[in-house]
Amino acid sequence: MRAFGMLALAIGIGLIQAAHAEPAALAMDTPTKINGVETVCTGVSLDARENPLWDQYALKVEVAGIAGRYLGDEIITVRKDGADLLSLSCAGPWILFQLPPGRYDIVAEIAGDTVSSPAFVSGMGQGRIILRFPDANASYPMTYSDEAARALGIQNGRMDAFSLTPPSGDGLMPNVEGGVDKKGPSLELRWNTN
Repeated sequence: MRAFGMLALAIGIGLIQAAHAEPAALAMDTPTKINGVETVCTGVSLDARENPLWDQYALKVEVAGIAGRYLGDEIITVRKDGADLLSLSCAGPWILFQLPPGRYDIVAEIAGDTVSSPAFVSGMGQGRIILRFPDANASYPMTYSDEAARALGIQNGRMDAFSLTPPSGDGLMPNVEGGVDKKGPSLELRWNTN
């Protein structure tokens, strides 16, 4: 009887540890199985959001803040029948799940704040829910102009999109520089006064 009691205690401790396990940290745009459920953390770039592979997943969860701006760095927990099915952390605003048909509860946590929503997976098409943090500023991603700035290379908070220097000796033509910074696009004209 004592052996049975020790076995029950070990199983109980194992269940408690599993319930309090750290969320699985997902790599971006990489399908990963967690407790038998294929999951993807994505949505950072426009290319990632337009990937046709993501349409094949049964459920898409989007995380947004003020004015519908995407957020990231969330912890997502999927529950079924009151029990945690899986927990993960994602740096991007989209989390995709290949779940069997049924009713689930999705809980998102960012910086100690939580929101939740039921999710219904029908087995046909893709279900979609948006978890909104109404007071959260966009900690993630960038606007499309920010994406363009990163693609072209930002220097000291400024993206130099182009720089045109006239042929030497032409004092009538200015140097022209254009770029984008936090204030928006800019165009600078400088004449050589030598």
